[in-house]
Amino acid sequence: AGVRRGFGIDENTALLVEGTTARVCGEYGVMLVDMRHRGGLGAFRLSYLDDGDGLDLARFRPQPGAAKRRVRKREIAYRAPARSRRNVFGAYTLYDLMARLVLGDPASYTRDQAEAFDARSGINVTVELERQPRRSKGLIATPESGLRMSALDFRCSITREHLSATRLADRIGSRARTFGMTPNPEARIVLLGSSPLTAAPAMLEAPIALLGAGPVGVLAAASADPARTAAEHLALLARHGVHAIDLGVTIDNLDYVEQNHDLLEDIAGLRGILFCGGNQIRLVETLLHRGEESAVLRAIARAHAQGAVLIAASGAASALSGVMIAGGSSWEALRYGVSSDTGHRGLVIQEGIGLFSGGIVDQNLISGNRLGRLVVACAEESERFGIGVFEDSAVVASHAGSRLQATGARGFLLVEVDVTALELQSDSFVARGVRLTVLGPGDTADLATGAVTREAPAEAAAALLARLVADLAREVGTTRGASHGLRAQPHDLEGATAFLDLEFPRDESD
Repeated sequence: AGVRRGFGIDENTALLVEGTTARVCGEYGVMLVDMRHRGGLGAFRLSYLDDGDGLDLARFRPQPGAAKRRVRKREIAYRAPARSRRNVFGAYTLYDLMARLVLGDPASYTRDQAEAFDARSGINVTVELERQPRRSKGLIATPESGLRMSALDFRCSITREHLSATRLADRIGSRARTFGMTPNPEARIVLLGSSPLTAAPAMLEAPIALLGAGPVGVLAAASADPARTAAEHLALLARHGVHAIDLGVTIDNLDYVEQNHDLLEDIAGLRGILFCGGNQIRLVETLLHRGEESAVLRAIARAHAQGAVLIAASGAASALSGVMIAGGSSWEALRYGVSSDTGHRGLVIQEGIGLFSGGIVDQNLISGNRLGRLVVACAEESERFGIGVFEDSAVVASHAGSRLQATGARGFLLVEVDVTALELQSDSFVARGVRLTVLGPGDTADLATGAVTREAPAEAAAALLARLVADLAREVGTTRGASHGLRAQPHDLEGATAFLDLEFPRDESD
């Protein structure tokens, strides 16, 4: 439009203007776009002003609040790029990227980027941020309510390219993070929908068969009580004739473990690795310690490349995908969209580990009524597939997550989002033509070809699908007393596949 300055004011936030000065007030902050230096999209200035920060409008110069200060050396949290899998134009992605650079080591980590991709046009957009010496500033405040940050005069560039047919096919097909190891298409990843300590015996049949006699490493870093949790899983595996060891890795001792080369070699030689359930955020922050891949994670990737089975229970299953659901209910996801963190209402999306690339993973799908939040997560992050694992059930994945087999008591739900039928930047969340397929025990899906092969009777799968849709309707419609659109149209004669049209307003007051 030829305008050189822009103000992006976040939700629950105000920019109070008095003459030639302005002040930010509220829950979040304000983005400042400064294109006065005629660099266009190739090079412009981007700043983020937090609550309490000011702005000299005459000179367009940020004025940090009194509480803001430079990051101390011991507070540096990141030393390497995020290699983000998230949609750069998705909620909070750009903010998270700026926050990483604010808390980054200025000696080794000053630049990062993320992408957005449109499958319809074949256009890929890259947004790069750079914290420039002597010009850019990263400041923080540490009130009791949590960390606050200001990012001043970062260099930003936006580039777009039309991908060739070869690169387009490669971009559409999600790839697993191998952490420098040669991929092994036959290596299995098993996603468990419940904790193996309380699940029905049927859930463990497939993973136990893959593990054989072991040895298996147990990693309980997601648990609030890792020693007790690991011991319980060791006893469970022993009852099934599987030799297992507690790897003893937690977020508190990772720096010490990284120096234990004998343990790292032992991990790389394991027959399998079991990630216990718990808080998936804690697991990711352990293996991607301070945003960097740990030596433990590289040893795990090495073991997997050599054929080791990776088994992730409950919340840990979500952590293995590139984009991780970290919190929020279906109603919160539909009503508020993506939230910045678990302290706010909405769907919390964060970076995952990325060893599983089939799609976004959720678990406890029936009892947690999580169909809605899985659909919203896929839509908001432009992820084609979502895998919702039922309780007492498991998904056995190979070929980097593109070939899936349902096992256990019930199986899993496959969500496929039509990116051409999404409306996210409006007063309503609208997703049409979302394909829902329930796969029962023994059924398989090839995500590359779209083929579904059924071994189990379709009646049970159809009943589960009807229950999921009915539960979602009650959660987002009747119980809230609002007019919401939800329609499921059966796609096959058995009723185990359906197309879902979903509309939910986000502009009504609470």
